[in-house]
Formats: sequence, structure tokens, C-alpha cells
Amino acid sequence: MKRKSTQNEVTLLSEMIHDDKISSFQSTLLRLDRLIPWEDFRPLLLQVRKPSPKGGRPPYDEILMFRRLILQELYGLSDEALEFQILDRRSFQMFLGMNIASDVPDARTIWRLRELLKSHDLIKKLFDRFNEYLSAQGVIAREGRIVDATFVETPRPHNTREENRLIKENKDKEEVFPTKSDRSRSQKDTDARGAYKRSEYHFGYKDAVSVDPETKLVENYEVTSANVHDSRQLLSVLTSPEHDGSQIYADSAYSSAELSQRLLDLGYRPEICARSYRNRPLTETQKLANSYKSRIRSRVEHVFGDIKNRRGGLLIRTIGIARARVKIGLINLAYNMRRYVSLLTGKLIKTAF
Repeated sequence: MKRKSTQNEVTLLSEMIHDDKISSFQSTLLRLDRLIPWEDFRPLLLQVRKPSPKGGRPPYDEILMFRRLILQELYGLSDEALEFQILDRRSFQMFLGMNIASDVPDARTIWRLRELLKSHDLIKKLFDRFNEYLSAQGVIAREGRIVDATFVETPRPHNTREENRLIKENKDKEEVFPTKSDRSRSQKDTDARGAYKRSEYHFGYKDAVSVDPETKLVENYEVTSANVHDSRQLLSVLTSPEHDGSQIYADSAYSSAELSQRLLDLGYRPEICARSYRNRPLTETQKLANSYKSRIRSRVEHVFGDIKNRRGGLLIRTIGIARARVKIGLINLAYNMRRYVSLLTGKLIKTAF
């Protein structure tokens, strides 16, 4: 007599078939799981591990939690939405090495991890660690750089003119908001600033980046408030001595004789678009030169466009520039990981694999 399958056996078999079907699509998450050297990050992440109390629950694995952060920035999810999506989506569970019965860290746990990364100043180190791996694989050619910045929006505050004046004077929150409670003050971002670009107002921060023209990978970045002019961050994202002799492409916002001379003194070759002035229009030669430079420089817009399109915009809801640096650094790192996997699977680069 043929034995009937138990409900558990049917469920297990169904789950295996379901997972195989998901894997057959070769999704981005599956490629990230296989191609990113996750264990390279563990020595840095161990710095935020806290010993569990005697008899208490052991801490979550560092790489598991780091993967959650990357997953969050790949899809532009809030902490609460990330927790729900991990519970709800099998592809997320597979990426994290979990199953339906696994203990899923809650939204508060992921928030605490970002706070630890902030207090230990680890985000830029994690970003640099991955770029070191890319360099070792021969992915970043270092034959030129494109420099640009994009706005990272934050919710606009409802402050009075007097409060905004005190904020611009860098006064303490207690002095700016004397009648508010400590809880209310903690929700006020006094580091974010506003700025206009082509008559459009932006409030928040800026992500200034240098990008490899060939691969469109972010090589370095700096985070500032939105009112800081783009040109002030040019040299800070070009600090590596390995860039000597390389071409630096930038739009006309970076056009200045002083800045170009500083680049030349450092051994760079500035390829910055010329700017027209009142009663001083561009010559035909300058227009042709700008057209050539723009064909290369425009590749940085592909980077910003990819990030914004996949996230549904570039908006963060953190308070203060320290937390903004963590969030924006993770956004840049998640983009580099996805871009690297895309280059590998598209066979656009050759590595040591």
C-alpha cells in the first residue's frame, strides 16, 4: 500500500520547488549573494558587536545585519517596511539565508545598528573596503574621474524666520527652540540647509561623488549640507595619489581659473566645461570643447538617475548630518555593489574570478 505524504513533506517539497523557481530567474539579489565578498566586511563589523548578557539571546550575525542594510538601500525601504518585506518576500529571505521560521530582526534593531556604525565611524571604511576589493580585481581603471553632486532631500521643517536665523548662526537647539520639549527638539534637523538650482528649491544635503567614467562606479564621496557649493568638494573627493595625471571632468559649476590651477598643481588634467557670462558668450571653440567634455561628464548623471529611479527618488528621513552620512554612504555602497554585479554578469569587465 502506497504511503500518503504528510502535510510537512508536501510543504517542504513545495518550498524547495518554489525556491528553485526563484533561483532560475537569476535575480539581482541572487547575483549579489554569490558575487559580493561579504566576509571581507566582517573584521570592520565586529567592532560594533556587543557581548550578550549571560543567559541572554546571542546577537545577530554581523554579515546578516549588514546585508539587511544593503537590502534596505537597494529598494529604498524604511526600517518598518524592510521588516515587513523580509517577512513577506521569499527572495529577500533567500538573500539573507533565512526561511519562513527564522527570527527576523525588528525595525528597532536595524536602527540601532546604523547608530553603532555612526558612533564607530565605520560607513566610509566599509565603502573603502569594497573599493579596495574592486581595485584588486582591476575593475577601477583610474584613468579619469567625473565629479558632480546631487541633492539628497529631507522633509522640510516648519520653522519661524527667527528660528531659521538662529539655525544659520549655528546656535544650539535649546536656544533655537526654547519652548519645545527635548523630544520635539530631537526631531528638528538643524544641520540640513536649503538651496536653489535653476529656480527649484531643495532642502537637505548633497552627495558629492567622483565616478569612474568607464565603469560608472563611485570611487569616492563626501556629504555636505545642500547649501555648500559643488566646487568646494572637488578636491576632497580627489584625495588619492593614484589619480596623478588623470583627467577630471566636471560641469561649468566647477569652472574657475583658481580651481583649475590647483588641479594642475596636483598633477591632474582638468576637463571642466567653460561657463558663459553676461556679455561674454562662449566661443565656437569653447562650445565644441564643452560638447566633447559633456559626452563623458554626462555619465555621472546615469549614476544619480539609476539610484533615484530604483529608490523612487532620493529622500532620507534621518536627523542630523552624522546620520545623513551613514545613510548616504550606504546608498553609494549599495549602488556600487549592484553596479559591480551588473558589470560582471554583462561581461563588461574582466576580473580575477
